[in-house]
Amino acid sequence: MRSRFLLSLMLALCAVACTTPVSVHRVSARSVHRSLTANTLSGVRPSDMSTQILHQRNLFAVYEDQPVAALAQLREQMLAEVERTDLLFALAELEFHLGQRLEDRWLRRRDPRPHFLAAALYAHAFLRGLASDDPLIRLDPRLRIAADLYNRGLAAGLATDDQSRVDLSPRSLDLPFGELVLERDESVLLWAGYRMTDFVPASELAVRGLRNRYRRPGIGVPLAAALEPAPVDVPVPGSDHISEMVRVPATAVVRLAGGLDVLEGDRARGQLEVYTLDDATSMAIGDQEVALEYEPTAALAFGVAESRPWEFERRGFLSGDFGRDSERGLSMLGPYDPKRIPVVFVHGTASSPWRWAEMINQLTSDSTLLAGYQFWLFQYNTGNPVPFSAGLLRETLIRFVDELDPEGDDENLRRMVVVGHSQGGLLAKLCVVDSGDAFWNLVSQGPIDSLALRPATRETLKRSLFFDRLPFVQRVIFLATPFRGSFLAERWFVRLANGMVSLPRELVDAVGDLVLQDGDHVLLRGLDHMPSSIDNMRSDDRVLETLSRIPIAPGVEAHNIIAVRVPNDDPAMAHDGVVTVKSQRHPSTDTEFVVQSGHGTQRHPITIREVARILHRGLVEEREADAGAAP
Repeated sequence: MRSRFLLSLMLALCAVACTTPVSVHRVSARSVHRSLTANTLSGVRPSDMSTQILHQRNLFAVYEDQPVAALAQLREQMLAEVERTDLLFALAELEFHLGQRLEDRWLRRRDPRPHFLAAALYAHAFLRGLASDDPLIRLDPRLRIAADLYNRGLAAGLATDDQSRVDLSPRSLDLPFGELVLERDESVLLWAGYRMTDFVPASELAVRGLRNRYRRPGIGVPLAAALEPAPVDVPVPGSDHISEMVRVPATAVVRLAGGLDVLEGDRARGQLEVYTLDDATSMAIGDQEVALEYEPTAALAFGVAESRPWEFERRGFLSGDFGRDSERGLSMLGPYDPKRIPVVFVHGTASSPWRWAEMINQLTSDSTLLAGYQFWLFQYNTGNPVPFSAGLLRETLIRFVDELDPEGDDENLRRMVVVGHSQGGLLAKLCVVDSGDAFWNLVSQGPIDSLALRPATRETLKRSLFFDRLPFVQRVIFLATPFRGSFLAERWFVRLANGMVSLPRELVDAVGDLVLQDGDHVLLRGLDHMPSSIDNMRSDDRVLETLSRIPIAPGVEAHNIIAVRVPNDDPAMAHDGVVTVKSQRHPSTDTEFVVQSGHGTQRHPITIREVARILHRGLVEEREADAGAAP
């Protein structure tokens, strides 16, 4: 029995001894790919490319137990060797990994920021040291990882103590092997007459409410920057009209002087630079031109969230004077640029400019459209009568054109596009019609100049009742516009809300002055109440009937996008939930496009694509016209 046991034991030992130390077993290609592409940025462990270096240098076990000592040894070896590329990448990723390990500890005994900064410096040196003339370099997966290590390492290394912001002030910062002296010129923070401040790292912002998150990949810390007034020697045209709700998509980089030499001593010097999309889309690193990284969607969403537009939508509908001095009017999303055509977005009832966020996010992601157009927003109190709001829009546009281009040299400013949704479409139409005295005849049988009116009253009435085509508006795009009214305006709950609307004091005073005139030529005395925008969108409203009969002026290119949520063979029955197809149709538009969508069609991807098509076509036509006009 004992001999049998010994024999079995000997056979087992032989079997073990004969087993190959290396083997393979079959798994899915997905599992292998996941293992090969894993790195510390997206997982919990460094990439194989970095752990291979640790194994080659017999530092793997040391790194597990004493990571600071292991990285110090690896740095010494890197400095002692001529070919440093592989070691630089490993140092970048491992320093970042160590920073994450320290950051994850509940009781932090060591500040992780020096390690994140070291990761950024090593990544910068790795990218700068690659040979730019080797086409195979473009396939090296370490390129994108190194860029992200630089971006995220710099963001985490420059973070404030509470990690909520990125601190871009000049100062000395600790490194694991010395210090980084950060220098900065104050001018890099200036943008469109403002000073950028309160830098929020876009990489830490989760975006909700926009379909697509657009990122321009490259080098740099993508930021969402707030603005504060900055003293400037020469006023920047249009700076007073930058929206208070804007968060600027910016990016920060630290340019290291001296190449790899800065890593050899215990002090490194870096020049902090801040860019915006208006400044540059790339920068030079060594002999290479590399793209700068921006997160425009995150900055846009952050600005929307901070502005709390929903409060204005309610109060701006109910009160004609709410926010008039501070929140109403035309605003820009960026600095005025005479090389780009303005596109003015006009929102609908009980709405706000930020209802255009989805469309703006999509349109500005198109580099051709972004280079060709600048986007402006018009905000108004949507309970006010349509002609009154249209008069304010027109007055504001005229003032902008005169202010931005007093000499009349900017041709692009006079190729303006106005995009109106719902009630905003009615305001847009009143920018491109010649009404004569058609609206005035609804309130008086005599000429306005024959009445003894106060100057303020005369100005208000002329602005709100007499319309001629604005010569600088070349195109209009209507979205779900109730040219013949909305059936919703006649529902009881809408009438109830309409009863709570208060009109602006300016208009109330003007109408009061008008009805006190002598004679029978004033036709307003029989009104039981002054009409609001809801009244103006009833199918039997005289203002709307008059507007529907006035054609769009010659020379204006008009496009109509019709929304249909409930299709029907009868246009009078098909509708978008608010307006019928029959009401949305207009006889004098150049194109008509139907999209299956609810009334909020400005967010629909097909609608946005059609608007983009129209704008692209407009750029082509402008180029062709300019080429034909050239001597």
